[in-house]
Amino acid sequence: MKKQQLFICLALGLSGFAKAQTGFEFNNRHLSQSANINPAFLPQYKLTLGVGNAFEAYHPGFNINTFFNSAADATTTIRNIINDPKVNLGVSFDNRTEMFQFGFKSKRSYFTFNSSNQTLGQINIPKDALGMAMFGNQEYFGKRANFDLSGTEFMSYFENKISYGRAISNKLNVGISYSSIIGIAHANLKTAYAYLETDTNNTTIYQMKMGGAFDAQTSLMGLSVMKALNDSNYDAQSAIEDAFLSNPSSSNRGNALGFGFVYRANKKIQISGAMSNIGKITWNVGAESHQMSDKPWTFTGLDTSITNDLKNVTVQDLLLDSFAQAFDNHSTQLASYETKLHSRYTLGLEYFLSPRTYFQFVYGGGYGVKGDKSFTSINAHKELGEWVDLRLSYTLYDFSNAQHNVGVGMSMNLGPIQPWISLNNVSGLMAYDKSHYQSIRVGLNINIGQRKDTDGDGVRDKSDSCYKTYGARSNNGCELGYLGGKMNYDETAVDSVMAEPIVAPSAMETPQNDGAQNSKESPMLTEAQNTPAITATETPEMSKESTDATAPKTSKKNKVAKTKKKSKVDISLTEAMMN
Repeated sequence: MKKQQLFICLALGLSGFAKAQTGFEFNNRHLSQSANINPAFLPQYKLTLGVGNAFEAYHPGFNINTFFNSAADATTTIRNIINDPKVNLGVSFDNRTEMFQFGFKSKRSYFTFNSSNQTLGQINIPKDALGMAMFGNQEYFGKRANFDLSGTEFMSYFENKISYGRAISNKLNVGISYSSIIGIAHANLKTAYAYLETDTNNTTIYQMKMGGAFDAQTSLMGLSVMKALNDSNYDAQSAIEDAFLSNPSSSNRGNALGFGFVYRANKKIQISGAMSNIGKITWNVGAESHQMSDKPWTFTGLDTSITNDLKNVTVQDLLLDSFAQAFDNHSTQLASYETKLHSRYTLGLEYFLSPRTYFQFVYGGGYGVKGDKSFTSINAHKELGEWVDLRLSYTLYDFSNAQHNVGVGMSMNLGPIQPWISLNNVSGLMAYDKSHYQSIRVGLNINIGQRKDTDGDGVRDKSDSCYKTYGARSNNGCELGYLGGKMNYDETAVDSVMAEPIVAPSAMETPQNDGAQNSKESPMLTEAQNTPAITATETPEMSKESTDATAPKTSKKNKVAKTKKKSKVDISLTEAMMN
């Protein structure tokens, strides 16, 4: 009973949520989780606390219609599955539960801490196991039933990741991440197969030939597979408590590194890249190795003489003893063994139509349980102010067995509360009976201290002298060469002045002023023409003061105002000469 409870708890603990290919989280400035994919990316909010769950499953060889087809009964359906070479009952999943997400942003840096449970698995279910369960060995008279689980692997671990990203120039961000890992369980069936042949002939009424082989490694929280199979008094629960729970800090330790960069070429184009999962896990709790060579065994029936002594020997014991002698199983306890994490890499190219509307082109590799899956996607992202983020994507997943997916993502920035959801395959939900791929992500963040950045140049609006124009961090958010101080976007005169800049006179030109020349035709500015029309930042009230300043009697107040206006004209002329 204890063993049953143990395996039930283990299965429930490992049936979390999944996450593999990137989606809504990729380079999303309103989402702190973007820094988990690329540590060089700097999200917008000053402080973030969050949790998140995800699920992803991939089964290219079958779908729901494979098993539940209204046009065929159960018997026909199972026979079709067994005899169709295109049907493969393999399932892979990549699970992740984010228990805690913390993000903090300073002026030029971003720091994150993420604690999560990661579960990876690939299970290869033999089709003939369904046939034997449905029909027994009668369906296999004269042929072989194969039960091949080779390649089945499963791994679960806790990961605590810290990452740091920093803007080192106006255009380049770099980042690094480090993960401390504690392994929970691992099983790798490198080779695992069995077969059964059933035959009837004139000599014997019933004859079975069976065989198989396996080569596997396991570390199951301190559980010994070898002892569990050979010792009926073995207490699995106590073994786990003694081996794993008593000293988890030194159990199944691992490490991983990650790197990333973000390069903003100009206000239209951004390039980014990241690598993660560069590391390994050392399994030292209950580590075992299991091998068995392929030695066929033929069963021709029971010796009827044993029926005279059934009190001392049972048929079951006789079969088990014969089986144990026929198949030579060697299980060895190991000090430890290592599993290498599959490194993942992501490359992105973004084109900005505006700071809030842009397209992304993303390529990722090293995904899947075996690290053999790649994807490419095209995303269209739209921000509706600071309140709603929307993303529409098309993804081609697994180039060897292409899956075409349409995805959507959305976040609601409701003050400090931010719920978000991402579906990488909408058709997988709408036509779930035909889908080979399912993916969903959900999360909830609490964002504190919004660092609003309207133009997306990395300088928050409060510190951005040109908060509506993409600029350089080193020039307070304005374009390099702009020396005019804080730009006032509220005055309508700014646009017209910027569109038609004042041209400064050449130093070789000689001023000409006969007193009668029209001010619109004169390239020079006289003292009488030093009016607010020349300075874009002056208001109608200042213009009136300038008119009064031309009167014979000039007050002290008007003199000060006139001096300020003259300095503004000098600044405008300086900018024009620089241009």
